[in-house]
Amino acid sequence: MEKKKMTNKEFKEFIKTPRGKATMFFGAYLLFFLFIAIFARTGGTSGVNKKYETGSPFKYNINDIANKNYKFNYSFIVDGVTTNYEGSSTKTGSLFTVNGVSYYFNGSNYFTNTNGIWLNVSNPYNYEGFVDAKKIGTILERATYISKTEFEDGREVYTFNISSATINNIFENSDLDIEELPNEITISVDDDNNINEIKYTLDSYCKAKGICIMGMNITLKYEDVGKVEEIISPLE
Repeated sequence: MEKKKMTNKEFKEFIKTPRGKATMFFGAYLLFFLFIAIFARTGGTSGVNKKYETGSPFKYNINDIANKNYKFNYSFIVDGVTTNYEGSSTKTGSLFTVNGVSYYFNGSNYFTNTNGIWLNVSNPYNYEGFVDAKKIGTILERATYISKTEFEDGREVYTFNISSATINNIFENSDLDIEELPNEITISVDDDNNINEIKYTLDSYCKAKGICIMGMNITLKYEDVGKVEEIISPLE
């Protein structure tokens, strides 16, 4: 037998009854939880500049780099040309080489060794914003968290995306009106949750800023965090 459809008038009368009110309540309840489930699965937004959540799922702390001494090896590759920075850093200064040339930073000024004489020079870092721990913290706060990969030995790798416009705003406090693919950042931590490597893939940013034609990659490696002894100034 064909089921009779409820008319609009009958429906209005039905929802006034206790049974109708209960049906509407549980229907709305079901739709609410369905919406929450979809929202949680999609992350709530697809925007490139979603602020990352500092409480979870991140176990590392960028302040471990900002507040401690460490050995470092930084590699900047722009259109296949590599610049390598290697040395040690503390809160008061750093002693390092740039492609084999010795430099010293006393917390205020940079010096280079020329024939045994330390001469005051300009900052040898071409893209210091990507190295500075405070700037790195800001970059991660404004990046979009993508995923975390866990390894059997306890290592973890976190992946983020960030737009070139956001990077430009952080460094220059100005807008960059372009349509582009996001840049990628990965943070690698050891089984003690110490950051040992940060990688930037900045092809989009470097092309937008006219820095490169093909691409730009930066790799920051950290060792012996908190274990480097005081650097003795070579100027004394």
